[in-house]
Amino acid sequence: MSLKKWITTIIFDSFLCLGTVWFSYYLRVGVFYHIYDIEIIPIIASIIILLSSFTIFSIYYSFIRYSGLDTFLQLGKALLIYSIIFSIIFTFIGIEGVPRTLGIMQPIFLSLLIFISRALVR
Repeated sequence: MSLKKWITTIIFDSFLCLGTVWFSYYLRVGVFYHIYDIEIIPIIASIIILLSSFTIFSIYYSFIRYSGLDTFLQLGKALLIYSIIFSIIFTFIGIEGVPRTLGIMQPIFLSLLIFISRALVR
């Protein structure tokens, strides 16, 4: 994959992390906060966990070159690992100031948006 596509994909995924954390806050609290008013910890954790998971499963290397069923299965595995880690941190352990339901809602929304975006790109 070219460097430009690789960087674009990472930035896009990072914005999806930001957007899904923000949207999950809205659904939990019922109020649209400014992005600066929500906790930064789940946003940073989401980006770090997602990029790490995708790197381990070689998602950024394989997706643009090969976008068949195997790639989507790898994507599913990476998102499952992401969801488990994120849920453990924010639902089971809990972070002060972060709603526990965020650990369930955000990985679901993120997974849906990533699968949809990758399917549309394909």
